[in-house]
Amino acid sequence: MLFIVVNIAFLNNIGMRTLSTYAVSSRQSAMRSVTHCNTGKLEVEMSAFSDRWTQCMQGSGFPVPTVEDANEALEVLHKVHDAWENSGGEAELTIGALLAAGAVVGVDEGVLATLGEVATVAVGVYISACVACLGSVAFDDLKGLFASNAVPDFVVAQLNSQGVDLGGTVNA
Repeated sequence: MLFIVVNIAFLNNIGMRTLSTYAVSSRQSAMRSVTHCNTGKLEVEMSAFSDRWTQCMQGSGFPVPTVEDANEALEVLHKVHDAWENSGGEAELTIGALLAAGAVVGVDEGVLATLGEVATVAVGVYISACVACLGSVAFDDLKGLFASNAVPDFVVAQLNSQGVDLGGTVNA
């Protein structure tokens, strides 16, 4: 697990509060959740999934929205995919065109900002990269979600086209 440890010191005599970080780990974009707070020390856990997915996508040259887990990543991808399909699903359609049309709905500002960073990228190319990295870093999570019928059909089809069967076999 990755941790950021923060020491909080209060200067009561002059009414000021200072915050000093004495150990920092990994990327700012990773999902953070408070795991421990005790007498002036705060430890923040970085989501292992978010960190791995971000690393994989950065290796492909793309940013991804900060999400907590594979299920949340699927939700974001599903909304982007739905917007793409509802806009015609043409191969050359860019993420910027979707954003300009207001087609991507139901996502927070952080997701929209991240998508804005890849505005010139074709939607299909970005979704394919996201699904490939998702399959790479969260295969076991995806298998569990697949067993519960919680994986969108386009993700299953994309993974199958890459030789991955969520039933547990590889179709090389």
